[in-house]
Amino acid sequence: MRRLLLFIAGALILMAVAVPTATVYYLAYTQSGFQFIVSRIPHKAAGVTLDVINASGTVAHGIRVEQLDIDHISSI
Repeated sequence: MRRLLLFIAGALILMAVAVPTATVYYLAYTQSGFQFIVSRIPHKAAGVTLDVINASGTVAHGIRVEQLDIDHISSI
């Protein structure tokens, strides 16, 4: 019984370390991870419209954005 509890605790600790590490690797070192980040940027927030056009690259090795449009809508 004790071995089973130690095994389960070890597996949980391994997963607690491995899952965030794999997530950071995916987001920072792959182009599809960067595309995921760009797709999650809100296009409209607090009167500002943001459009990212043709983004490529990785966060770790540099990114390239063909065009970044930022429009501020004044309410005055």
